[in-house]
Amino acid sequence: MNRLLVFILCIQFSYSQAQEPWILENNDVHAHQFIESYDGGLVFVGAGTNSSETGKIIKYDASGTKLWEHTFEENDEPIITLTVIEDINGDLIVGGITTQYDSLYGDGFLMRIDACGNLLWFKNFGEEGKHDKVQHLVLGDNNTVYYNHYIADSNDDRYTLKHVDIDGNLLWQERYFIGLGGAVKGLVKTQDNGFLMIGTIYIQPYFDQETSITYLRSALVRTDSLGNELWTNIYRWEDDTPDSIQISSNGSVNQI
Repeated sequence: MNRLLVFILCIQFSYSQAQEPWILENNDVHAHQFIESYDGGLVFVGAGTNSSETGKIIKYDASGTKLWEHTFEENDEPIITLTVIEDINGDLIVGGITTQYDSLYGDGFLMRIDACGNLLWFKNFGEEGKHDKVQHLVLGDNNTVYYNHYIADSNDDRYTLKHVDIDGNLLWQERYFIGLGGAVKGLVKTQDNGFLMIGTIYIQPYFDQETSITYLRSALVRTDSLGNELWTNIYRWEDDTPDSIQISSNGSVNQI
């Protein structure tokens, strides 16, 4: 009898934990990214649908009920929120572009907010007179953060990997594909604590690397844990011939 009672209770407990499927709709935000939170909820970052400069961060619980919303327009901070990660404490690290300091070009930024939406700190990483943005965040040990700081007006700073501590202070930075235009489309941390970056670059044909004519290629960078370059790959670059240029676009990257 005791065994039967325990079995019945287990069934009831499992049933109580089950959740019905649900669909979330929000017409007030254009989401650039959303992640599942540690508590099973969702975090959205993006912009208001009526303004590309109205940054929004919205937190929902596991049933799709909105818990809080942070709209940066209320604080007179023109911000575009592009990417978000969550650390082991439940804090959110958000990156993107702000025109708060440079209304013409905009600056890349990082900020940390707690699980209730309260701002802990805000760091401006922009360079004066240059279009740039912070994107592709990866959480490191001790709640540090790695990210790509893309500077549009410099071919030396398209593929840049930066590492900041828990307070947003820069620890180190490394650059790759120096002198080549392009853009990073994905960044992942590998099982050996190194990094993979994928994106596009503009480069000359393989058989004539002295020409000023460049073509779009898919490119990959592999680094160690300190950002030191281990190898790079330009997709089928060596297959170029005068009659066939191997043009390729961007993709995504993961390790299994």
